[in-house]
Amino acid sequence: MTRYFVSVLCALMIVGATPPSHARDADGNYIVLGNISCREYLRAYGKTTTTLDGHGYDGPHEFWEAAGWINGYISGYNAQTANGQKNIAAGLSHNEMRRWIASWCRKNRPKDLDDAMAAFIASRDEHVRSG
Repeated sequence: MTRYFVSVLCALMIVGATPPSHARDADGNYIVLGNISCREYLRAYGKTTTTLDGHGYDGPHEFWEAAGWINGYISGYNAQTANGQKNIAAGLSHNEMRRWIASWCRKNRPKDLDDAMAAFIASRDEHVRSG
């Protein structure tokens, strides 16, 4: 549980220390640092269990690495996007969000977490517009 909070805190500190900007070239391309494949995520997710209270996790280091990466992605999106919401994942527990990502990755195994997160964001944007 402590690893989770440390990962989240580190991601938030990195996002908070970065000036608002969009690092994309003229064609809209950018580099994703620390990206994890869907296959890697699914392996780690499959070895992870929810704690008895349903709010924490018990799993390998690879899961915590992915969880921190996901939290950083969401935090970065929240910081850069003015869409009327403070949190694009509002209304979902961490478990529900990670389950959604695992489900997407099962259907798209050759893809990466960056692709899964783009799909997650698109689904949440659609949820906000239709909600």
